[in-house]
Amino acid sequence: MRPSPAESPPIQRTRGPNHEKPTVASARWRNGLQLPESRAVDYDSQKASRPRCFPGPVGRQRNPRNQSGGWPRSRDIWGCRELRLARTLNPDSLMEPEPTRLPESGAPRPPVEPRTSCPVTEPSEERKFRVLVGVTGSVAALKLPLLVSRLLDVPGLEVAVVTTERAKHFYSPQDVAVTLYSDADEWEMWKQRCDPVLHIDLRRWADLMLVAPLDANTLGKVASGICDNLLTCVIRAWDRSKPLLFCPAMNTAMWEHPITAQQVDQLKAFGYIEIPCVAKKLVCGDQGLGAMAEVETIVDKVREILSQHDGVQHG
Repeated sequence: MRPSPAESPPIQRTRGPNHEKPTVASARWRNGLQLPESRAVDYDSQKASRPRCFPGPVGRQRNPRNQSGGWPRSRDIWGCRELRLARTLNPDSLMEPEPTRLPESGAPRPPVEPRTSCPVTEPSEERKFRVLVGVTGSVAALKLPLLVSRLLDVPGLEVAVVTTERAKHFYSPQDVAVTLYSDADEWEMWKQRCDPVLHIDLRRWADLMLVAPLDANTLGKVASGICDNLLTCVIRAWDRSKPLLFCPAMNTAMWEHPITAQQVDQLKAFGYIEIPCVAKKLVCGDQGLGAMAEVETIVDKVREILSQHDGVQHG
């Protein structure tokens, strides 16, 4: 039964040193409701002494920055909870992340240029022209060691290779004098946010991309926008203001299929440059078009683009 105003206990309004809120004289009455003896507690004093905590999997911890009750809220939205908490505790710790080094291997990895907020005033050695070679699962991948060797003979060139898993069947990594990247490297490098993304780092690193050989399978993937491995991800993310050369290589019957011409035209529409295949006796024994262009032809095309780049740079 709700008590009448005459029966309600008086409220003692006191002003303490910290300007505390008015408290009820008798804890048996709260907001006009009569409580049992077992629940006659001083809720105001309990609320004032109760520690404010962060809920969730990071643990119940007091905020060291703010002890007066101004507690920041955090919500676990797409894994951002810890990031917001860290920003609250130490805002300076979430500035631009330091560039992560590429994983070490037997051969040196192509370095990724660090980002700078101001121009470098110290004199530095002129950077080499960087060529990223992509190799796919055509039998013409047998020529990869020779192609890399000829490219390294060109002054001012730096070379790295991205390979598909099927292409590894046709060459020995020990015969390739530069760093090889494959799908495993992409997944081993990235463990959490702010880790490097290999296909993006390679895309930024390279000045020119050369896909030699480009087999029928990868040709169809690139023309359709499919990117299901490291090489096709680099191509999909490629900066189309930079040159991309491709050297088709496949069986004559596959080359003469109507879809092949459509896919080659699609790559040309993207702005990519074709180094046409040649007619010869193929490894399978067939005679006709479909063989990858000769290594010297490919290297000469790279030289031509390098000379244009140097002319623009020094013009």
